[in-house]
Amino acid sequence: MRFCPLLCYFGTSATFMATMANGFTFVAPAGSMARTKQQHASKMVATSLPMTAPVAEADIVIDDTAVAKEAEVIVDDSPLVDNQKKQVEAFIKDGKDLISSIKYGLEEGVEAPPEMQALEDAIDDSTSTPSLLSRRIYELTIEKGMCYDVHPDTGRMVQTKFDIQANLDHPNVKSEFFKLYSYGMQASMTGLLEVETVKDIVQERLVKRTGMSAQEFDKWLGF
Repeated sequence: MRFCPLLCYFGTSATFMATMANGFTFVAPAGSMARTKQQHASKMVATSLPMTAPVAEADIVIDDTAVAKEAEVIVDDSPLVDNQKKQVEAFIKDGKDLISSIKYGLEEGVEAPPEMQALEDAIDDSTSTPSLLSRRIYELTIEKGMCYDVHPDTGRMVQTKFDIQANLDHPNVKSEFFKLYSYGMQASMTGLLEVETVKDIVQERLVKRTGMSAQEFDKWLGF
């Protein structure tokens, strides 16, 4: 997939925010349709007299039945609720898998990143949204990739001693940054994360580690 550069991408938030409704069912605001129909129905008059003849007030019968029936609009938000619930469940599973890969993959005595606790707290919070869980997973994924290496003898994760800024031209370094950068872009394009959220995360956790500006970062990755 082709991704536009950092500055170009984050400068078009309105365009990408329009994609955030993908996968959701639009539900009309409660009562809006009912009010419109009531306004029209209230003007309906039932009379057997010719329209050209004088009509006495006592001869006019207001038919409330049509108004009452048409005013009964049921707004069903269950598809939206069900969709969000499924997203939360999916992210909780992904989050737990990520936590396990770190918790049981660390070399003895090596500390886990604080982002892991932040993700655990989000998972334990019953009010957490798909957006929050997605953000915490993204942040922890970046820190896992940036802060740890796999020990060649034990196969377990240890704190990295790799100098990123001294090895910017190494193919594996570029590949790792591109992968993590693309992860955030995709999350934003599908509406899981807001554009500004991804922009902040990328700037603080990826761009700054290279010592580059945003423009230089894009050029470095070939955009």
